[in-house]
Amino acid sequence: MKKIILLSMIILTLSSCGITKEDSQVNTVFLINSYKKEFHELNLANKELTQVPNFEKYLSGSIIDDVWSINLQANKITEIDAEKLKFFPNLKELNISYNTLSTLNLSDVPLDILYAHKNKLTTVNIEKLNTLSTLNLGYNELKSWNDIKLPTALVTLELQHNKLDDLYWIESLLKLEKLKFEFNNLEDDDMNVLLNLDNISNITATYNKLSKKVEDKITELNTVK
Repeated sequence: MKKIILLSMIILTLSSCGITKEDSQVNTVFLINSYKKEFHELNLANKELTQVPNFEKYLSGSIIDDVWSINLQANKITEIDAEKLKFFPNLKELNISYNTLSTLNLSDVPLDILYAHKNKLTTVNIEKLNTLSTLNLGYNELKSWNDIKLPTALVTLELQHNKLDDLYWIESLLKLEKLKFEFNNLEDDDMNVLLNLDNISNITATYNKLSKKVEDKITELNTVK
């Protein structure tokens, strides 16, 4: 009985210090079986994971260099540890959609594509992901650009089904070509910033607070470019 109580106290202490017990199914065999060589992918979707695995502890050899994509969608992950992702030098794509993230803070990971839709995100800080070109933040709880810091190299950005009420920061995304922000709280004045984006040619903006005049203007922009 005393041992059980002591063990419970240790687990509680570790949890309070931010140290959580690793998911029990994670081991070398589990990760190797999740490795899809033909796709250069670690497919860890729908595995009931509560955290990003400690890849360095279990993987070695050619798999490390061969992984281009990691799929962690549809788990129960509440936080992304960028240090665990830096273990893969050629990682280009990360899918962390359908989890329970409230914040996203990544830096120094050489990603080209990041899918983080269907979470509970209220703050995002990924401005140091300098190679990122495609980002999906749809279906989250984002409200203001004050809470969003993005890299300027983005080409495709999806923000649909959030609670955004401004777009002023988007003017720094000079390479942006595709923008989705339907189902937000944006108004006509917020659209002026889009005029400074010379490369943008595909905008989806329905179900905001836009006048028909502005919606027609966006349709014209999509048609012309």
